[in-house]
Amino acid sequence: MFQNYHWVEFDGKKVRGLKFWSRRYVEHDIETLLDIRVLGNRYTKNGGYELVFRQKPSIALVRFDMTRIDDFLDSIKDELSNQTLQPTGGQTGPASG
Repeated sequence: MFQNYHWVEFDGKKVRGLKFWSRRYVEHDIETLLDIRVLGNRYTKNGGYELVFRQKPSIALVRFDMTRIDDFLDSIKDELSNQTLQPTGGQTGPASG
């Protein structure tokens, strides 16, 4: 189960967030990103994204909790392509079907 974040930011090198309930501060270097997974269920094909890093916890970007989520993810993908880094696997982008 994901915990919602009060805020999430990306400065080009690090992804940071503050968990809503526990108020735990989370920070990951973009180089440690392993996977970007599309969140969804049978009702919602793309409810957001999960950023999976080498170290726990992952960061869930929930579409209904965050505005301009696709722009946020595009900025992460742009930085990864500039650094010639790519997530190791999984589906990036909206689910097709």
